[in-house]
Amino acid sequence: MNFAPNLPEQPTIKVSKFQETMHGNMQFLKGLLYLTKKLFML
Repeated sequence: MNFAPNLPEQPTIKVSKFQETMHGNMQFLKGLLYLTKKLFML
C-alpha cells in the first residue's frame, strides 16, 4: 500500500508506528476472540 511514492522518506516513521499499533491491536483482538470462543465452548 504505497500512497505517494514521490514523498521523501519522512512519513515512513509514522507508517511503521501505525503498523506497530495495528499489529498490537490485531494480537489483542485475536486473543480476545480466542478467549470468547473458549468461553462459549464450555
